[in-house]
This record gives sequence, structure tokens and C-alpha cells, in this order.
Amino acid sequence: PVVRCWPLGDPSGAAIAQAACREAIRAAHRDGASGAVADGTPMPEVGPGFPAQLMNLGGGGAGLLVQREHASALDRSRLLYMRLDLRPGVPAPLFVTARVAHTHIDSAMNVHAGIAFEFALDPDHRDFVVNEICRVVNSVQARQRRAA
Repeated sequence: PVVRCWPLGDPSGAAIAQAACREAIRAAHRDGASGAVADGTPMPEVGPGFPAQLMNLGGGGAGLLVQREHASALDRSRLLYMRLDLRPGVPAPLFVTARVAHTHIDSAMNVHAGIAFEFALDPDHRDFVVNEICRVVNSVQARQRRAA
């Protein structure tokens, strides 16, 4: 899936936005709904956004592919605010703060970035994110077992 990323200006503002994200996803699970986080959901102070492709995902981080035309965005900040749309496993977009841990430029000048989720300013978000990612992984594995 496509991930939307923004360089994070003020990390302390991410906790409020992530709390709103948690509530929206919990409400969607409770109501059986699937949709976007409502307009007006707070966003922390961020720079210009850019798209990336999710290559792999785990409880501690992810691998992203950033096309060369957007690669310079990774130079603006090593701290990112990310929107992961993991529907149908997670019924609404999951927002998380992440730190760029390492990058590699391929022969086409695209950037492969390893990112680590950052929970220092919002430790309540850690268990929530891990549980939602586990929900997605379990769903994918179940589909694969049925297909096999």
C-alpha cells in the first residue's frame, strides 16, 4: 500500500494526533465501520508530505520505498509522521511517528528506507500500534492458509 509521510516539525504534537487516531480506530472496530479518520482530526506540525510504498511491516517499524522524485524529502527530517492505510485489517488509517534508521539508494535512484516506530513521546501508542499490526498480519496469514 501507499503510505503518506510528512517530516515531523514538533514531535510533542504527535501524541494528541495519535490519541485521536486510536479513538477513531477503536470506534470503527466497535461500530463495524471502515473509513477515513474524520475531517478535523488533529495533525502535528509537519512539513510537505510525500508518498512512499510500504515494502514490509512489523511491530517495531517498516520498510519503505521512496521514488526518486520524492527522495529528497528524507533529507528534511529523520523523524516522520506517517499515515498507514492497512484496510481492511485496520478499519481506518493508522498514524504513527517513525524515525528513519537507514537508507539505501538503488540503481534507479529510488530510496529504500528502514524506519523504526518512535513511541518515546507517546508510549500509550506502542501497544495499540503493535496490536493493530498483529491484526493485519493474522488476517493476511489466514487468507494465505485458505488459499493454500
